[in-house]
Amino acid sequence: MENTNLIELSLYYKLKEFLSEKIELEEAVSEDQIVYSLQKNLIETNSAIEVFVNQELVETSEYTVNYMQGTITFHSPLVSSDLVTANYQASKVHFYDINKEFITDQFNYPAICIYESKRKYEPIEFGTARKSIIANWFIDVWSDDVKQRNDISDQVITLLLEEDIDIVDYNVSLPIHADGTINPIFNPQNNILGNLLMNSINYEKKGSLDNETTTTYLTQINTEFVVNITN
Repeated sequence: MENTNLIELSLYYKLKEFLSEKIELEEAVSEDQIVYSLQKNLIETNSAIEVFVNQELVETSEYTVNYMQGTITFHSPLVSSDLVTANYQASKVHFYDINKEFITDQFNYPAICIYESKRKYEPIEFGTARKSIIANWFIDVWSDDVKQRNDISDQVITLLLEEDIDIVDYNVSLPIHADGTINPIFNPQNNILGNLLMNSINYEKKGSLDNETTTTYLTQINTEFVVNITN
């Protein structure tokens, strides 16, 4: 996996965690009393999920969580009268790949797209062959509510200004498996290749963008990072 993809994944996981919210005692719904669906998907793997049946905490060995789809699958069927609730942390935004899904009237809002604009190579020291990588990345924040767009944009900008973003080698492992279950051996601290150092940031709030189905609002955040590879 090349550096561009690793940077995109590192930005994605950092933003997903930062823009998550705690959800308490949410009632899960089911059609078969085996698979129960939560209202949110993209459940955070860095925060424990607690599942209750009729207000009793259930052992984690009795169910499996799909962190991508937001579902709880019990190993033994419940009965229709059982009440299943959960405490969990989940992203409050949806993430889309601009190269595959950039059709804004099909987004679930609020939404974020992360994509590289360009990169350049600059000499680290005069007269040497060593060069640093300067990468421009756009983070587009979409919403159908202007206040929500502004709030999320402000949070993203604050994060980027206050924290360097670790570049994690996701070639080694990912936080979840392909089936959406958690990867218990994943530890990003063991796989850090370097970090993104903020060089400059600016943004443009583009007001309302009318399409056929709804009015949407966009903030386009333009970042310039120095890509610092240390390992």
